[in-house]
Amino acid sequence: MEKINNRTLLFISLFFVIGSLIIYSYTKVRLIAITVGLLFFIIYIFKIKCKMRFKFLILLIFILSFYGIDTIMSYLKIHEPIIAIKTDSNKKVTTFNGLFYRVYRCDNKLTFDYLYQKSFPGNDELLSDLDVNSFLSNIEQSYKKYKNKFVKISGKISAVGGSNILELATYEITQDSINGHVSFGENLKLKIYFKQNLETFYKVYDNVTVIGRITKLDKNKDVYTLMMHDSTIKETDLYDDYEIIVNNNPNCNQTLIDYTSNDDFKIKNYCLQNIYIKYDAANVYDLSYVLLDKKLTIKDLLAKKNNEINDYDTLYEYDDFNILQCQENKDLIIGSKDLNLTSNLCPHEQLVVAEEESPE
Repeated sequence: MEKINNRTLLFISLFFVIGSLIIYSYTKVRLIAITVGLLFFIIYIFKIKCKMRFKFLILLIFILSFYGIDTIMSYLKIHEPIIAIKTDSNKKVTTFNGLFYRVYRCDNKLTFDYLYQKSFPGNDELLSDLDVNSFLSNIEQSYKKYKNKFVKISGKISAVGGSNILELATYEITQDSINGHVSFGENLKLKIYFKQNLETFYKVYDNVTVIGRITKLDKNKDVYTLMMHDSTIKETDLYDDYEIIVNNNPNCNQTLIDYTSNDDFKIKNYCLQNIYIKYDAANVYDLSYVLLDKKLTIKDLLAKKNNEINDYDTLYEYDDFNILQCQENKDLIIGSKDLNLTSNLCPHEQLVVAEEESPE
């Protein structure tokens, strides 16, 4: 009768344990099943006749075997892990944190992450857009709400710490903010850690959208710093569309002023006081800045023309200004609407020689 009872205990234990492995989702039913199965197995172990150390050894082998099977099935994406801590970032993003691995569930797609090496693998659209100012304004509440959860936050870089650390801080936009410059707060910060070196060179005042897991809140006197790990950067579309704003120089003496240069052109200014590139109200840059920073190229600028006139030199016409590209040198002249092909600002030595040598 004792053998029958022991066999019954073992059967019940294996029934619940195997049943928990068959259930796909991380549910209360599955947790209850594995708990009941383990409880019955412990009762079975202590009822069989053997030395105590062998009983503990059998129990350890049973638990490790179950954990191994659970891990393998998670790796093969057969089911969501059982022996793991579940964290819901939202209804569509969940992480299961195991002992040596993590599983992401993003819109019902599983991604196995051995030794916690991967950043967020899902579509960033699964996460809501958060602004750094609102996120950090009540930093302690944000930490309690989002601890160990993945979030997507947009803001401006306030500090760069080497090649794999960025900081965002609260900021205010001033009326004369040019080249993305803002006034940063000093007491509320978000420190972002990346597992690998960033491929793009980022600078203070750059706009970024980061995705990562909130891990810790550090307090140092009156300075609060939230930590974000497992981070990645979403490519921004801010710089895809822009407006060109120019201000004429009322004291223009019709001479060229060196403006900036690159490998292809020497860019000159003709009768303009300012040349700005406006992406939005908070991001207005001097043209020379975005050309140097490669947010914009000369090719991009010329593509925005309204009209193009070719007569040895080339004139590009816009609403409020013109651009003259000289044929015989690398000069690219950006000027007021008075700038034209007859402004005598480009050299024509080769053209004159060619006309002199041509037969009548």
